[in-house]
Amino acid sequence: MIQTFKVSTLDTISEQTIAINLSEALSREINFVQSSGVLSEMLSSGELKLIQNIELKHHLAGFGSWIERNEQQENEVNQFRKDITTQILKSGSFKKIITELGSPDFNWETSLDSVKNKSLFNSIKLLNHLIVFKSASEITAR
Repeated sequence: MIQTFKVSTLDTISEQTIAINLSEALSREINFVQSSGVLSEMLSSGELKLIQNIELKHHLAGFGSWIERNEQQENEVNQFRKDITTQILKSGSFKKIITELGSPDFNWETSLDSVKNKSLFNSIKLLNHLIVFKSASEITAR
């Protein structure tokens, strides 16, 4: 997606390719929902002492803070995704994106059909949002 900002790419990219790239960049949301009831019960009841493996015991004891850290990272990445979506709402056309992706639901004319999503790639704000989003996603994946 960030590659679209290259002058050589922006000159030749189609609205359909922009739609596909935006869809792929923004639609891969994964939210981890932990089920830590059994672990919480073990920790609060003292039954963790039944586990003989010291390393496993330490990992289990620290699992709650690991979950909290992951939830925080997910929230940060999702906020960057929302920022990008807001930028598209302000300057682009979701109708064009959806139509270019093949949805017949919005394949009707409006007076705003001349809005091109290519113009989004002249925005330093969108470039910054994409770079921070990509960086946060990569850091979170480590």
